Amino acid sequence: MIRVANIVIFTMFACSWVLLIISFGTYWYKEVIYGLSDDDKTIYFTSYKDIKVITKHNEYTSDIQSPSKHQKEILRSSFALAITTWLTVSLLLTFIIFSFLGVLHKSPIPLARLTKYILAPIAFTMGFTSIFVFVHLGVAKHRDCLTVYGHNETSCQDEEMEQKFIFNHIRNGTSDDTSYRVTGDPYIGWITLVMSTCFIFIGGIISIFLANYNDSNNINNNKNKNNNNKNQSSSSSFTQATVSKLQRCCESGNVNSSNWTTFYCQMLLLSTSTIIQSIHPSVHP
Repeated sequence: MIRVANIVIFTMFACSWVLLIISFGTYWYKEVIYGLSDDDKTIYFTSYKDIKVITKHNEYTSDIQSPSKHQKEILRSSFALAITTWLTVSLLLTFIIFSFLGVLHKSPIPLARLTKYILAPIAFTMGFTSIFVFVHLGVAKHRDCLTVYGHNETSCQDEEMEQKFIFNHIRNGTSDDTSYRVTGDPYIGWITLVMSTCFIFIGGIISIFLANYNDSNNINNNKNKNNNNKNQSSSSSFTQATVSKLQRCCESGNVNSSNWTTFYCQMLLLSTSTIIQSIHPSVHP
């Protein structure tokens, strides 16, 4: 019989698996540069491979420019860790399905212990590291600016103020009239990665303390249960035969038909039947 905990764990990891796929197909960060009016703004959506730009009159996608070396490292490292998380969760789900089918114990490798204690912590570590690495995107942006301008802090004041992962900053233009606001926030891809990692954490905790992937034990328990039922059935048949034989003996001429002998035989039959029925209720004289 499949444990309820195993089903809950499988559901947790399946949700994590789906959320990771969603994160791979969406952008991870959004930066908005506001103009003089509310509808006059430019939105930058960033993923590991490109940047999508949406303006008031136009929309296009461009590659991450070559000066953004440190930003590329952050984006691709974080994405690679997320891919590793997805592969580990995929392996977890596969082993749990094998457990449901009763074939996990047939491997010479202790896959049950690997599934219960090792794979979930690995997946969580990879997911958490991916989240942590991506948070440093603003720092990488500032380092790229310093690289372009020869480590001139004056030219990178805005980038220095925007090193925080979530920010709302007023950039100064050539005059006070040209000042504009810039905001930065995580987007769907990174948010779903965080949700996926939370599901992995919860599923991993339940797996360590409540899961049972050793399906061979379940099979042996079922065999023992069937053997007990057979033994009980055999015992019941034996006691039924004993009562019947004793009853025939009392009714036949094999015993002396004197009153005392008959009375003794009937009392013996009654007491034996009572004891046997208390042990095996299905047996009737």
